[in-house]
Amino acid sequence: MRMFMWLSTLFTLSFQYCHREDVNVNTVHVYGRLMCKDEIITDTRLRLYVRDVREGKVMLNYTKVQNKKGVFDIIGRKGESYFVEPFMEIYSYCGFNRKKCVPIASYHFSHKLVDCGRQDLGDIDAFECINSTIC
Repeated sequence: MRMFMWLSTLFTLSFQYCHREDVNVNTVHVYGRLMCKDEIITDTRLRLYVRDVREGKVMLNYTKVQNKKGVFDIIGRKGESYFVEPFMEIYSYCGFNRKKCVPIASYHFSHKLVDCGRQDLGDIDAFECINSTIC
């Protein structure tokens, strides 16, 4: 019984510590792979953002698709909300004109970022191929 109570206390403390760190960290990482027609998108020129579809504001900021594995890592800025709201949209800017925002994928974030600010999204399907999103 004492062992159970000790483990329970340890788990609670570690969870609180993780949560406290989550609130104070400078960055949040959302990562996964971007897919297009069952192929991994590996174009390293692509810059991805995440915005809240309802409010139109950027929630997480700037990334590149990395190398041949196509893994992206979206890094949030200091002071952003660490509770990722549902109905986020991954999109890319076309050239330097940010008004030409080209949506390439949607993902429904249904829960808080886990693992102290890291969230693995797995494979995400792009709406259209990468050539149409880069000018």
